[in-house]
Amino acid sequence: MKLIQDDAQYDRAREALLKMAAELDDPLSSMTAEERERKNLIYDRTAEAIREYRRSEMVVVFPGLKRVYEELGWPYRDFSEAPQAEQVNVPEAPVKHEPKPKADPVPEEPVKPAASRLSGWLDD
Repeated sequence: MKLIQDDAQYDRAREALLKMAAELDDPLSSMTAEERERKNLIYDRTAEAIREYRRSEMVVVFPGLKRVYEELGWPYRDFSEAPQAEQVNVPEAPVKHEPKPKADPVPEEPVKPAASRLSGWLDD
């Protein structure tokens, strides 16, 4: 079984899985029984590879899942032990912070209590 190595492969595998599902579900398809059986096997292997990659990502985020997956017998790869790609920090040019001009404060007008409009019709 081909293993999914990164997010780009994961996305391509998901797209291929959806495409295969549509082809397999098409009642008007001219697929022979052998072709359908072959596509079903490819579909199953792809779905399992997607699940394994997703579990492997979850183990990195939630290490306690290792024990759960092992108890259930579900395969996963431990990405936390794999060497991480080294990130290179490129120094950026310093940003000049210019002081903002002070805005004149807007004078607040006192709020007048609103007259009741419901009782206005009684005065007519």
